[in-house]
Amino acid sequence: MPRLIQSLATFAACCVAAVQAMADGGRLDAGLDEGAGELRARLPQVGELRATWSATIDDGTRQWRLDSTAAHEHFSPEMRSADGKSTAHMLFPGAQAELLLEMRIDAGMALCARVGVRNPGGRPFKFVSAHPIQARIRATGSGWALTGLHARTPVTAEAPGAEPRRIHEHGTLYRPDGTGFVFGPVGVPVSYADFAWARLDDGVFTMDASVSMDGVRVDPGETRWAQEIALVVGKPKDALASWADAVARSHHARKPVGALNGWNNWNQLARKDINIELTDILRTVRESDGRLRPAVVQMDYNYYDFDLTKSLASEWLPQRRQEIAAIGARFGAHVGFSGPGWPGLRDIPDLTATVSRAVDAGISYFKLFYPPGSTVSDGRRTAFEIYRDNWSAIRQAAGDHTYLLFCAYEPDRAAIGFVDASRVGPDAERGKIRAAIPATLRAFPLHDRWFTMDGDTCFTGTDIANISQVDGSWPLVRTWLSMIGLSCGSAITSDPWYWEDFKPLWRNVEILTPPARERTEVMDLGTDQEWPRLLGKVRREWGNSAIALLWNPGQTERTVTLDFARAGMDPQARHAVWSFWDDRYLGVAHGSWTTPRLGPSASQHLVFTALPDKPSKPVMIGSNLHIYCGAAEIKQVRSTRSSFSVEFTDAGAREGAIYLYSQMQPVLAKAAGCTVSGITSAGENVWRVNLHERSVGQPQRIDLKIPLPTTRQPWFWALIASVFISLLFSLWHFISSLRHERARALDQERARIARDIHDDLGASLTHIALLGELAQNEIDRPERARAHVDDIFRSARKLTRSVDEIVWALNPSNDTIARFAAYVGDFAQDFLQSADIDCRLAIPADLPDRLLPPKTRHSLFLVIKEALHNIVSHAQATCVHLRISPDGGLLRISILDNGRGFDPQAPAPSRPGGGHGLANLRQRIDEVGGMLDIRSAPGQGAEVIIEIKA
Repeated sequence: MPRLIQSLATFAACCVAAVQAMADGGRLDAGLDEGAGELRARLPQVGELRATWSATIDDGTRQWRLDSTAAHEHFSPEMRSADGKSTAHMLFPGAQAELLLEMRIDAGMALCARVGVRNPGGRPFKFVSAHPIQARIRATGSGWALTGLHARTPVTAEAPGAEPRRIHEHGTLYRPDGTGFVFGPVGVPVSYADFAWARLDDGVFTMDASVSMDGVRVDPGETRWAQEIALVVGKPKDALASWADAVARSHHARKPVGALNGWNNWNQLARKDINIELTDILRTVRESDGRLRPAVVQMDYNYYDFDLTKSLASEWLPQRRQEIAAIGARFGAHVGFSGPGWPGLRDIPDLTATVSRAVDAGISYFKLFYPPGSTVSDGRRTAFEIYRDNWSAIRQAAGDHTYLLFCAYEPDRAAIGFVDASRVGPDAERGKIRAAIPATLRAFPLHDRWFTMDGDTCFTGTDIANISQVDGSWPLVRTWLSMIGLSCGSAITSDPWYWEDFKPLWRNVEILTPPARERTEVMDLGTDQEWPRLLGKVRREWGNSAIALLWNPGQTERTVTLDFARAGMDPQARHAVWSFWDDRYLGVAHGSWTTPRLGPSASQHLVFTALPDKPSKPVMIGSNLHIYCGAAEIKQVRSTRSSFSVEFTDAGAREGAIYLYSQMQPVLAKAAGCTVSGITSAGENVWRVNLHERSVGQPQRIDLKIPLPTTRQPWFWALIASVFISLLFSLWHFISSLRHERARALDQERARIARDIHDDLGASLTHIALLGELAQNEIDRPERARAHVDDIFRSARKLTRSVDEIVWALNPSNDTIARFAAYVGDFAQDFLQSADIDCRLAIPADLPDRLLPPKTRHSLFLVIKEALHNIVSHAQATCVHLRISPDGGLLRISILDNGRGFDPQAPAPSRPGGGHGLANLRQRIDEVGGMLDIRSAPGQGAEVIIEIKA
């Protein structure tokens, strides 16, 4: 039982701790522990940090280590100022010095700390070094990777061991899932920082941030602060950006002028005479018809004219300067200190004087080699502070509008605020490109924050005669060009453009002209030992796309996968995939993309464009005009269901293509400032628009028409509407006509009924009245009166039959074949029986119950009645056969008698059916669309055959 209670208590404590951790997981908390002399912090999702701080001073007789954990009685309580800073003061009486700590939390995610010393004594001492954060970090989880991001630090991306690992200036500690932080100097620029990392057996990391203060003097009553250090928590991309931005603010970075493209004569050239090189390059630029448009032309191979005395005094200089200005470029020069194996300037006064003279001579771009190791402390300022002061003097000599490139093989925080661009790695010679890549990738987060990055030189091709092959050949050349282009940094080459072998490769210069102004992320920086994915986002009002370089940093073949969700792309969307170097549409991807197997240093340079589920208008999915695929060369895009137009800038190649995703093939409407040579299929629903002769300096625009299918044409729907309206009108007219026809038929039927009533009933009633009057007059003569009464009786029977016929004709329930046959049969038997003629009926019992229109029924009955009347009146027959039968879609009626017959071709009034009888019969049948056939011969009876549709 006690064990159970203890277990439950432990479980409850764990739950409470978990809830507390969840509540505090997104908040950075820190404070000072007065009793232990410690800084304690909770790093969101990382773990607990406990740190001490210290400083070393030298009073001339000995060095004193002022440590926050030292036993003493003079530790002031923590004080928090209005701006959120916490401070601690510790007095060390023996050293006659005071140790200071200032701690703050910046933007809720950065823990910043700096150490200072104060001299409360009567004589000065030297400030040797400081350790703002000496931390033990109990980090949760596994897979931690330590990455140094400064070019001076060897590439490391694995967890440290027990042996300390040193990182210069800044780096990261991250898990593969992106949990961790960035560390580095921030705040007022004072000195460089170094970090020593180790890992204890129990999984606790130790970090010692050290700052050299170069023994600067601290006078009595004076306070000196060392360089501030920060730990910035967050995903690598966000934390690096936040840290770099903070440094840029505190170091007063210059407003970015932008990256430059151009040429210098630093590398493999056939001649070393700079005037000849400049003459050939400028002539080639002029003859290139706008294809070569350098923003800078720099003379670099002037190490033996290190102070530019000969160059600036040369008679050719004014002419070259004018020619360079005429092509819109800056005239550049190399100036630098002496180094191993080459001569140079010896001190800053010489450097600033040379820069000033060169600016006066028309030089507006300097590639400056001035390494930080050239300065030492003067006793009052650190070497770092002196170095910054010297850069300030260089900037003053150059003027604000001169472009300064810092060239010391690694970015230097001390140059921030004075230079426009900075080399970020070692020389990228034809045999050393692969070695320069890691330093270049580590500098991506600094670009356009501290200064424009410069990856040294790029190469337009390999395997050129008389020039050594690039190690790695074309796969590496293209990967390096992509890295230079996607960095959006300066793109400078030393290739001799005027050689015939280089002219087919000019396009590799054009696609980098000018550099784009986007920002590219090295996705795995900080979380992995390799960085195979580079990703840039192009955000435009007409559409967004993602530009990715997927490359193989290994030594064997491999594939590289881009996960869309991790890349910040919509994993549910369909993405059109277009390959820049292949100049080819690769299809549609969902969720991720995996390259084919790539050789060492080979790559795929891809554009991913999200497609709507049902594209209603064309979408641009690729451009091979510029290496950033639409970010630099496209000014405006307008797209509708039936049209597509593109306005171009001058950026990029004069010839190339753009790619559209459209369900219908576009057709050129017009082009201005360029030529469209054709629009061809590049895959399912993808079209390549081939462009030529783009005119630099003129508006460039193409307008395309999208021939919509018939069902999408406005005229089609107008036609459909017209047809529909016509059909409605026709239907209305038909119904109206039918209504009028029915009304007319009804009127005719009413007139016929009225006529029948008038003719039959009226005449019969008049005849009966006349017979009655005669009978009354003959009352005294019984025999004659009886005869008149008999006539009245017969007329009454006839009148009854007529009334019955009228009632039958008016009753709509009789409008069927079966009812018609039954009535006609009864009538025939009754009528013939009164004439003492035998009537034989042949009427099927299962006649169809199909409708027989009233007019048809009435006309058939009159024809049959007339035929029977003719038989009774003229045929002298003793037997009549009446047959009614359906025959397919016809109703067939046959009336056959055994009378004396006649000749149907020559009827006479005295013969049966003679006179107008046959004509009346035929007329009635014709009116209802039937057929009448009379078959007879003298002495052989007669047959009347009627056929009608029913």
